Amino acid sequence: MKNTREIKIIIGDKERRLRFKYRGLLWFKDKYGVSLTKFFGEDGSIAADDIDEIDLLINIVYAGLIYDNPDLSIEDVQDSFDLSDLVTWMKIIAEAWTISMPEPAEGKAPTKAKAKS
Repeated sequence: MKNTREIKIIIGDKERRLRFKYRGLLWFKDKYGVSLTKFFGEDGSIAADDIDEIDLLINIVYAGLIYDNPDLSIEDVQDSFDLSDLVTWMKIIAEAWTISMPEPAEGKAPTKAKAKS
């Protein structure tokens, strides 16, 4: 079953859909040289210690928007950020990350991969 959940936000006076898809993950890895998964805990929370620049946070949001918004520029996202809203943005990003992950099979809890000995 296809996961169609997403977060709707306003950027540039237009409603946009925030969801982390493969295109955005590839864009982010190409830009920063690391996987976007580095910045999230197992519970979907943002590892705030690793996000020390507002530019990085803006690029995480952009990565979650580009799949559905080919007309969107990074400047549009920058213009939507206000320092007074950082906590709200971090919550929105964490929620979008969580809903972008696969759901566990019915009746099964998510499992961690085990290292081979």
